[in-house]
Amino acid sequence: MSYRCPAEIVSVARGVLEAHPDTDPNGFTAARDGGTVERVRLQTPRELTDRLWSDIITHDPNDDGHRVFLLTRTNKQARSVASALDNCGVPHSYFGRNESNQPWGDGLALVYRGTEAIGREQEIQYKPAEIKRAVQERITASSEIETYDELNALDPTKIVKRLDLYWSERKRLLGALSAPNWCNPNHVSVGTMHSAKGLEAPCVYLFDTMPHSVYESYIDGTNADEEHRVYYVGASRASETLRVVSDYWVGGEPFPPFADGLPAADGEVLHR
Repeated sequence: MSYRCPAEIVSVARGVLEAHPDTDPNGFTAARDGGTVERVRLQTPRELTDRLWSDIITHDPNDDGHRVFLLTRTNKQARSVASALDNCGVPHSYFGRNESNQPWGDGLALVYRGTEAIGREQEIQYKPAEIKRAVQERITASSEIETYDELNALDPTKIVKRLDLYWSERKRLLGALSAPNWCNPNHVSVGTMHSAKGLEAPCVYLFDTMPHSVYESYIDGTNADEEHRVYYVGASRASETLRVVSDYWVGGEPFPPFADGLPAADGEVLHR
């Protein structure tokens, strides 16, 4: 019995197992009713992040601080999703990396390092207003700007482009400046379905696209049962909302049980 997933999500996760003769869903039932399951067609980074911001705002973090997981079949796909979040200014963490190797950490640290300033007293989130203030303070400290009026007139986007940072770091700062909102990087996590095993979040985005090589192995029966277990793990990470994302990548094929709708318990099909 699942105390994590409500009935609607259990129905889909159980349906994934029931769709293959060698994966047994015995005992996987819901301890509570409810839950939201939706199939969404998101084809661009902007469509993805616009929808994501809404879920970040509406889902409270759980005890581990998670709000939303974005789960893919492969690491390459996960990197693609992470890059989209960078470009659109969505702070996030990455499964499997320790804290010091997370792409989004302390935005002010990048500003200080980019202007070769020394020391800092506090960390900040990637809030556009705080980044702008920090950039302005550092430019002032480096004596490139002499008066407050000159400082206030500066476009922070142009300043960030001048910082001595790696391209990927500058991209995150620019994305944060243009983002409509902000969040703690720990609230949004990106990775593969397998990497999220044992974890949970109120909302899960499950990308249904399989790379051609994985799809071909599935079709010839080499790893079909294992693929069902992997997608079951992905679907069953959600404690409130499951969004199955279709058509995000041009290449690849949808996970076959998702091709004509979402499988549900007892052979039903949802959200065709």
